[in-house]
Amino acid sequence: MAPVLPTHWPPTGGGLEYFVYRKKSLPTGLVKSEVRGPSERILFTTPGAKPVVEAFDPTATLGVEDMTVRESFNGSRSHVERAEQALLEVVAGCRSLDEARGDLEGYLEWVEQNPLQGRDLERRGDPLFSWLRRR
Repeated sequence: MAPVLPTHWPPTGGGLEYFVYRKKSLPTGLVKSEVRGPSERILFTTPGAKPVVEAFDPTATLGVEDMTVRESFNGSRSHVERAEQALLEVVAGCRSLDEARGDLEGYLEWVEQNPLQGRDLERRGDPLFSWLRRR
C-alpha cells in the first residue's frame, strides 16, 4: 500500500485516502514484479470516519519493477511513517504545515524509491507533491 494522502490540499479539516497497488512476481528467474494499480482507493472523509472502499477495475499495468537493481534505502520506512504521522497531525489540526514540512518530505523519498507507483501517486496527490517540491 502507498502512503496516505490528503483528499485535498492544503488539508484543512479534510479527509484521507490510500491507494492500493498490486505486485505480481514474474517467472523470469530474476526478482522482477509486474506492478499494477491502483486497484482500490480507501477513503476516510475525516480522520475518524469509517473507510469507504472504491475498487478500480480494470487496473492498469504500471510497469515491471526489477528488485535486483533497486538500491537499499536504510531507514526509509521510518521516514515514510514519520511523514504519514505528520500528515495526520496536520489534517487533525494539531500541527502547522510549516512545522511538518521537514517530516512530510518523506513522501518524496517514497516516490523516489517506488518509481512506478510513485509516478501514479504523485499524479493523484499533485497539490501535496507540488507543495513539497517548492523549496
